[in-house]
Amino acid sequence: ASSIHAKKLLVISEASADDLNRLFPWTKSRTVVARHGLPSDVRKRSDEIGISKHRTEGPTTFLFLDGANPRKRLDLALVALQKLGWNNLELVVTGNADAVRKRVMVILGALPANIRFVGRLERPDLLEAMACADILLYPSDFEGFGFPLIEAMAFGTSCVSFPGNAEKEVGGEYAIYTDEPDAVSLLKSIHVATERCWDLSWQKSLLKHALGFTWDDSIAIHRAELMNLIA
Repeated sequence: ASSIHAKKLLVISEASADDLNRLFPWTKSRTVVARHGLPSDVRKRSDEIGISKHRTEGPTTFLFLDGANPRKRLDLALVALQKLGWNNLELVVTGNADAVRKRVMVILGALPANIRFVGRLERPDLLEAMACADILLYPSDFEGFGFPLIEAMAFGTSCVSFPGNAEKEVGGEYAIYTDEPDAVSLLKSIHVATERCWDLSWQKSLLKHALGFTWDDSIAIHRAELMNLIA
């Protein structure tokens, strides 16, 4: 009802605009995209610690966010990693630890020792987990924007994602997308990410891409639209 009377509708991504226009066709001429910027705490922490991961011998660290949320598709990530035999890898999963453990048991029938259940992380700890991870696994069924992609990239962390509209819009050519939203394609993309994730030039390109999302750009669009309304 509100959209019928609104003169302008500001949304966070082209993907959100497409969804809005598809559901409510009368909004098409009134929709304006004002993308989010990289959060200031991420930008500050990235400046502080840099992007180079000084690795010693050890497992590849994968980070999975909000594993208790069904649409994040932990099930497919687990199936893909299971095909690797859990060799030389560690999976860190955030979200309600008890709920995530139960999901893993249902999916795999066991709790591999390679999985760390870290629970719901406070913001500083979450950023630290992103910085320490080699690869962010982000096979979400759908997103309105996809903050974790650019947040992880700000630390030089490679990202594997399903090819959703918002994810491709935010990740650009710097996220590694699956061909299809399934475990087989996810495993192929994991192989690609593993080959790239410690390349310093690749890490720098991820950081540069993430820094391109600024709140100044978003504010400028909001200001311009407001000025047009009151002119």
